[in-house]
Amino acid sequence: MKHNFKIGDKVGELYEEFSSGFVEKYSYSRYESPPNYGEIIGFKGKNQCFVIWGTNYKNQDHFDNKACGLVKIKNIIPELEMQNYFSELHKEWTELQEAVKEKIDICAQNLDQARKLASKGGTSLKDMYESLSSLYDVMENIGWRTSSFNC
Repeated sequence: MKHNFKIGDKVGELYEEFSSGFVEKYSYSRYESPPNYGEIIGFKGKNQCFVIWGTNYKNQDHFDNKACGLVKIKNIIPELEMQNYFSELHKEWTELQEAVKEKIDICAQNLDQARKLASKGGTSLKDMYESLSSLYDVMENIGWRTSSFNC
């Protein structure tokens, strides 16, 4: 949707464009900063505008002692739309996190039961490598394999 922005409009940064030319759409994760919000203070041609950003804007210049950035108009949306988009992403993330936690809790319960079985047999899970190979494979595939995993 094309927006007809004017000076004074409050906006959010939906896409961040890096100096390498890479463009990334805002996405939610527990590690992601909140969206960047600001106010349009001027235009450079038809496709770019100057925005005074809040404190979480990463690539900022200083204009009258405030964080100011030159952005492509196609990379911003009205602040209210960005807030709604952020709220929806947060809701989806929370639902996903709950569903994943439910599955992980089942895994944890099964691992605890396996630990108890091994203990009853007089050993520990770490000494039963052949029994754990499928777990090691899955852990490596999801990026959780560490050098101390086998210790």
